[in-house]
Amino acid sequence: MARYRVPSIADNTIKILKRSKVEVLTMKDEKCCCSVLLRIGLADETRELCKKIIDDISRYHVDVLATSCAGCFRTFAKDYSEFFEVETPLRVMHISQLLMELVMEDGLQLPEARGIKVTYHDPCHLGRHMGVFDEPREVLRRMGVSILEMKYTRSEANCCGAGGGVMSAYGDLALKIAEARITEAIGTGAEYLITACPFCVYNLRRACERMNAPIKVMDLVEFIGGLMGDYT
Repeated sequence: MARYRVPSIADNTIKILKRSKVEVLTMKDEKCCCSVLLRIGLADETRELCKKIIDDISRYHVDVLATSCAGCFRTFAKDYSEFFEVETPLRVMHISQLLMELVMEDGLQLPEARGIKVTYHDPCHLGRHMGVFDEPREVLRRMGVSILEMKYTRSEANCCGAGGGVMSAYGDLALKIAEARITEAIGTGAEYLITACPFCVYNLRRACERMNAPIKVMDLVEFIGGLMGDYT
């Protein structure tokens, strides 16, 4: 989703990591993790494909598999082993977790965004499903932003409407769900609605455009990368 539908997320992920001390590799023929196939019930197809995906990744001999997609994170870290007994043979991290680790242990310098008002939307796959609530918020706090929380957050956060195949099968319903979340975000007085999932970004942006909403939707890495400027 990030690479082909919201490429600015993938591009900014690479840009930020290149500012760190880690060696960054990308797959030449990157394939979908099959999260959507699994969510809509195509288990046999997912079982067949996930083994090939793990074989492809294993050839790179890396230490960490980092993903900027919440659905990919859950699928690699949990679903392959739980449903298909296929183990991901390396450490799987969401980009927010990796960034926090790089800030704490390797001195990665985040750009300053002091005084900017943001609200944070917890992606379902990252938050409720995998318990990652604090890292994205802490990354934002270390940039100096003011986080204005919505009424429903963390384990009680409302869905963006895009997950589980809903955006593909029931597009209008997905937009209505997103519009409700946008309305909630606007109510905080924030300038930006930040999230950490390309599906959330894509659907919430569509809702913003339809509503002509006075708030800007950005992924965490887009927000950071935009403030960093061009990478040289």
